[in-house]
Amino acid sequence: MKDLKDYILEGNIANDERKYREFSQMCMGYNANIDEVYVRKTPKNNWAVYKGDKRIFTASSNILDHGIVEKYGIKLKQED
Repeated sequence: MKDLKDYILEGNIANDERKYREFSQMCMGYNANIDEVYVRKTPKNNWAVYKGDKRIFTASSNILDHGIVEKYGIKLKQED
């Protein structure tokens, strides 16, 4: 019988999944659950990440893009 680690290899996941996992880890680093964050595109095409009304970090456009936001249902913050 194969072990679980034999099934979950970095080479087996899609690039979108890899980006989403990296974004999730960034959120966890700021003590934020991915379900409680909102994102908004910055003028430089990066993503400002908010928890409530507080901006907690900026995610690079190399990590997060509009396709990832839509595919995984990450909430968009409305303009103030």
